Amino acid sequence: FNQGFATTEYLSAALLDLRWHLREGAAAAASATPVLDTEARLLKEEGVDFAPVPPRYRSPYFSHMMGDYSAGYYAYIWSEVL
Repeated sequence: FNQGFATTEYLSAALLDLRWHLREGAAAAASATPVLDTEARLLKEEGVDFAPVPPRYRSPYFSHMMGDYSAGYYAYIWSEVL
């Protein structure tokens, strides 16, 4: 029950974390674009911008993204798969 919701919110956060790691979003965040606007763009580009199922964690949760970044969160979804 509700596994689709749980997987989608988890996957959304994992994809968001990966995009920040790839610095595709970080360059925009460093500009005048607000972080949550960049987040919305990244989620849309990944095809997971579904309002009833928001990401489990939003960009401000990933406090490590603005410093030394290890991008570990997306690896947790692979644990779910295995």
